[in-house]
Amino acid sequence: MKPILFLISILFCCQTTKVHGQDYQVPKNYVLKQKDDYPKYEQDVLKTIDWLEQTAWNDQIQKREEAKTFIIKWIEGSPDISIEVNSEIIKLSKNNPELLGSYMYGYTKYAILNKSQFDLIKAKIEGIKALLSKYKFETAHKKNSEVEKLIKLDAEGKLENWVATDFAQSK
Repeated sequence: MKPILFLISILFCCQTTKVHGQDYQVPKNYVLKQKDDYPKYEQDVLKTIDWLEQTAWNDQIQKREEAKTFIIKWIEGSPDISIEVNSEIIKLSKNNPELLGSYMYGYTKYAILNKSQFDLIKAKIEGIKALLSKYKFETAHKKNSEVEKLIKLDAEGKLENWVATDFAQSK
């Protein structure tokens, strides 16, 4: 658990911001104390994920920080979500720590939308796809050859196999 908290701290330290979804409002006065609190906010979590992924790192910095705080608190406390951060994710987010968030958001979105038929490999695939999508979207990203390799694998239809083998086996 400590490595994920360290990575989350890095995520918050990064500069962020671009304006999309101006009608999105960060949840306020949310209560995340008991197991029953978390399902009440699932729709807010999904909206927050969509907004964060559609808003550039260098736009609306304050609002992005508030949105990230909400989503990270929700993920950390959710009794139904447990995200493993392995060495591959560290490599993929090395030059762009915000990509760790994108992985977690994609994984979380899949988990919420597929509760009854949750599949760990599919959740990881969705996390990686969200990371790749954000990397391609962000004009401010720093080049990462590992991410670019995965973009090519995805274009060739080989990403799922990589996630099921190489990614799933890394620690």
